[in-house]
Amino acid sequence: MNSKKLLTILTITAFVMTGCSSSKKRNQHISTTDAVVSSEMRQEVPMNVYYELNKFDLSKSALEIIAAQAEFIAKNKPEKITIQGHADERGTQEYNLALGNKRALSHKKVLVEHIKKNGVKINGNAVKVVSFGKTQPVVANADTESEHAQNRRSVVVFE
Repeated sequence: MNSKKLLTILTITAFVMTGCSSSKKRNQHISTTDAVVSSEMRQEVPMNVYYELNKFDLSKSALEIIAAQAEFIAKNKPEKITIQGHADERGTQEYNLALGNKRALSHKKVLVEHIKKNGVKINGNAVKVVSFGKTQPVVANADTESEHAQNRRSVVVFE
């Protein structure tokens, strides 16, 4: 192998390894949320609702976000709506899957109520829920409470 090819391979390898060296980083994968939410929606309405540790009840700010999401749905009528429930990385996988599900169901209940208040007929079955528990953190290997807080969320996904 000539030295030019070897140098190119080594440079690419070093670049890739440098990009992967951090033990604490945001997820690099494209989630379903990133894939299906339009840039218009991201600018208009927040996608995420955040929760306190081990809680699934909705704060006043969460209720305001959900009301805005319902208004957007009433205007744009997406075909499919999924609410993803997430937890931080503390606790067992089973506990966090159950907690993520409770968060998604809590979000769904209020969202459907608000959609109906906006005059849109919607069957509650049209809004799906899925729990990812602690498997899709926004901040992997979180250390601080603010990092953990970013992982405790429910996310609306429109298709």
